[in-house]
Amino acid sequence: MNVDWTYDTPPGIADSAEFPQRDFLGDTGRIAAALRDVGLLPQVLSSLALANVWYVPGRSLCAIYEGRDGPRPVLAAVHFARWPASGVAPAGHGGTWVPALGADVLLFPHDANLPDLGRLVDLDVLPPLGDAPAVSWTVLSYLPGARCTVAYAEASQRMIAVGKMQKGAPATYRQMQQLWLSPARDFAMAEPLAVDPAHGIRWERFVPGERVDRIADDARRSAATEAAMTALARLHGLPLDGLPLRSARVVFERAARKVAKRVRAALPTLDASTVALCDELVGRLPSLDDRPAVTLHGDFHTANVLFDGRTPGFIDLDELALGDPAYDLALFASRLLLVGLVNPDRARQAAGLAQDLPALYENAGGHSIPDDVFAWYVATLLLGRQVKTCIRHCVPRLDGLCATLLAWAHETVRAGRVDATLYSPGASPV
Repeated sequence: MNVDWTYDTPPGIADSAEFPQRDFLGDTGRIAAALRDVGLLPQVLSSLALANVWYVPGRSLCAIYEGRDGPRPVLAAVHFARWPASGVAPAGHGGTWVPALGADVLLFPHDANLPDLGRLVDLDVLPPLGDAPAVSWTVLSYLPGARCTVAYAEASQRMIAVGKMQKGAPATYRQMQQLWLSPARDFAMAEPLAVDPAHGIRWERFVPGERVDRIADDARRSAATEAAMTALARLHGLPLDGLPLRSARVVFERAARKVAKRVRAALPTLDASTVALCDELVGRLPSLDDRPAVTLHGDFHTANVLFDGRTPGFIDLDELALGDPAYDLALFASRLLLVGLVNPDRARQAAGLAQDLPALYENAGGHSIPDDVFAWYVATLLLGRQVKTCIRHCVPRLDGLCATLLAWAHETVRAGRVDATLYSPGASPV
């Protein structure tokens, strides 16, 4: 997960009967025992860890649990049934029904909707990925039926490459090649290594470094953020061919409108606030005609910037696009605010960094970002990305987190600026 959640309390969703299994998502001992009882896990595997949760209100709830059987990674995709008392398994997965969990369970890499997933972790069919062959793999991210990312290590356990199975892999590979080969590029990124169009897989070199949001020291985190703004300004200055346009209207329609439906389903008490926010946002929609259109990272949040103590490295460049530079800055700022909300000891610094990003970016050679444009994008992405990620991962204290994020979005768009005082810990109802 891109935010380090701790599933120590239930999420606080209105309809607790639909997926009552939400109450024990974090009880990994209970999950492991149930899977051992039906023979899905070896008896010697004593524990599991919760790796991710995927939730679509009214439709599906899936949790990914991981452990190790000796040197072999073990992943279980647990698809929980709606109304489990009915004993009817969720359709379309083809796994093993586990009555104690009210869930259909698949062991990785078996996935009826990703039939070629095993190829991603078959070390015998990998293309050359470095000086030494890959001898082991680790799953970094997995959304059953949709996509998967794994990291490969050589014999010394040094990570050497990343493989991704995802929609549009060939096009993404071509775009990343274009960026990698640009003579003006002067920042670190994942080097594209190979692509397998027939199976929707591409490989890139592993980028070492620490995620910005996992840097414990305030001074190092601040230095990493400033360095990231310098690198981002360089990226924005590189022209790339064939990128999709991401205008403010596209951002609004793809993010806010779709997320509003999920808020209505999962947190109906916040529906009126969400509708009012969307009305405010659409009424203040900025025009890209009046703004520079630059090469965007497209997924520029704190988990996709790695820092080795000297230089930042960009990963997950899967959503390169053409659009307002304020988009990348606002996505980074809105994620800083969410991380600060989840980790109150970082809240004050997160708010200050979010406020200062446009100045840091402009001082590094980036475009000038007007206050009201930055505020609009931050407010939109607090809803469209941060509320979305909270619901998507069915996180603890979901209702309180989303209420705070929506309140901050309202205050930001009405103020017409990103002001650190709007996001003080004391203002949070969580």
